Amino acid sequence: MWDSVNNIWSALQQPPLMVVLYDDYGLLESVQEEVASIANPSWPVRRVSTVDEALSTPADTLALLAPADEGATIEELDGGRDRFVDRAVPVVVFLLRGGSGERALAKAPSLLSWVRSNLIDPSEQDQFDSDAAREEFIRSAGKTPEEWLAMRRRGEIDGSPESLGLTYRALLLEGPDDLA
Repeated sequence: MWDSVNNIWSALQQPPLMVVLYDDYGLLESVQEEVASIANPSWPVRRVSTVDEALSTPADTLALLAPADEGATIEELDGGRDRFVDRAVPVVVFLLRGGSGERALAKAPSLLSWVRSNLIDPSEQDQFDSDAAREEFIRSAGKTPEEWLAMRRRGEIDGSPESLGLTYRALLLEGPDDLA
């Protein structure tokens, strides 16, 4: 089973737009920090609060959009999707779960279909099955997390975004006896 970290990492590889749901206004900053920490470290990060600010960021900058008026932001995005198509790095829209933005997104089928594969709901996705996650890691990397990390520590793994993503996953899956 994929957890939210894997889904966030995967969605970050698919610009131009992704949506992350969060549970409480008090958690917004930590959720933004988590997304930024999973992103390619070479990407500049900018926090914005409007669609216009997001569009004014360079196409190679990760824009973290936390709108004050979520419903209006979704309406604006639904009417202007084509303004984002040239982005090399996504704009990440943060919506309060059950809030006006999520309700507006449900009423914007065109936008919802566009972002469906990049709609991340961490609390729903973090129903973590470690055995399934390890099996999935082995299928994708061809090695156990411990073998991957040993190779990484020996300098045998490159620093590509894909390798960094696998390294992050391996660190999450590494057994407690393996921690140094």
